[in-house]
Amino acid sequence: MLLTEAYVETLAPTARALEGGRALADTLEGLYAGAGQLSGLCPGSASRPYAVTVELNEPPRCKCTCPSRQSPCKHAIGLLLSYIRDPGRFAPLPETFGDTATYQQMTFSEMQNAAVAPKWRDAQRRALERCISTLSDLWARGLSSLDAKALQTLLAEGKALTEARLPGIRERLDEFALLYSTGAVDDALTVLTNLYALGRRALEELGRPGGHLDPMLDSFLGRAWTLSDLESLGRFSVDARLLQLSFMVSENAAARRLEETGVWIDLDGGGLVFTTALRPLAATRFTHESDSFHDVALVPKLFRYPLHDRVRWKGFSAASIEQAHLRDALAQALPDFEALDAYVRERLSDPFGWTPPVALTRFSRVCRTQDGLALADGAGRQLALSGQARVLDLMELLDMSAFEACLVRIGLSALGTYTAQPLCLLGARSLFRLDS
Repeated sequence: MLLTEAYVETLAPTARALEGGRALADTLEGLYAGAGQLSGLCPGSASRPYAVTVELNEPPRCKCTCPSRQSPCKHAIGLLLSYIRDPGRFAPLPETFGDTATYQQMTFSEMQNAAVAPKWRDAQRRALERCISTLSDLWARGLSSLDAKALQTLLAEGKALTEARLPGIRERLDEFALLYSTGAVDDALTVLTNLYALGRRALEELGRPGGHLDPMLDSFLGRAWTLSDLESLGRFSVDARLLQLSFMVSENAAARRLEETGVWIDLDGGGLVFTTALRPLAATRFTHESDSFHDVALVPKLFRYPLHDRVRWKGFSAASIEQAHLRDALAQALPDFEALDAYVRERLSDPFGWTPPVALTRFSRVCRTQDGLALADGAGRQLALSGQARVLDLMELLDMSAFEACLVRIGLSALGTYTAQPLCLLGARSLFRLDS
């Protein structure tokens, strides 16, 4: 195949795609050539550049992480034109690819991660070094020294972090700034401590030969995992059965987005798992109560992310909820509030843990105390309930003897004791959602 601009013009699906590719040809980075393929990174509208590869067959086979349905997309056209105009910009394949046969058998995400890692890991290390140095200075001076000017200096690190493909660190800096500026100093200090500790750990691993990160740390830094990434790590199970217990929508002001979280229980002993969908704040009108799921999801292949027990799947079928499903869910509930306390402490002490913790715990009865409504376990230990008044009032009207466990989201009162927002009631014969 003779690769020329005239040939590429015949591949373009539209004139607009061709013009877009021409405009992008000189902007691609992380360029590699070998084994009959080209690969590179192309800036786009997303926070991360699109990873694009072209197999030099007849005709070329193009792959890109952009959402375009065109093939080739403008990013692939740009990659081809970049190679035609200046093949010297393309480095030979790194040794990490191994021989040609191995390279051709790799998944696209594996290939792209291996090729791009050396460059972006160095950029990440330099950006993290600057961020950690700034945080160290802040620790030395004390939080009381953080005036508006110093806060802006800290947030100025955000641009460098974004450019170094560290959106997770950037989000945590923004979260700290928002909490501190609104007077939530204790929460801000927790975020800052977590960021400093994990940032130093990530910096240490990035400094090692190869710069490979633990998957949980990579997630903390903001890596976007593909399903093929997760499959290559063995992070999947087959024939999963999931029962949704709650669906929550919250606003992440620091990241300026809505976060839709489904809380599910893996009926085959996998515990609580979470699905997450992110939307811009302007998309509030697209969030509907119908996004809740009221059947059992039968998932052929369930993928698990390294952080926060988050899961994802491609396809599923639905089955009606039966008593056997409810029994399978109840079998995984924490037996009492002593076990709940240990579970929450473990989650809160884990820097990667889900905050605030969500747990399914057994209870004996609902009682009213001088401070309001509470759950009590068989030993008489009490857990104060919080949340919307209409939900708590409803719980007093329900026949609570029909339920044995409650899904709760744990918080802390002003006195430092646990409070629990009830999300779902579960019994051997019934399931009652409190999230809508």
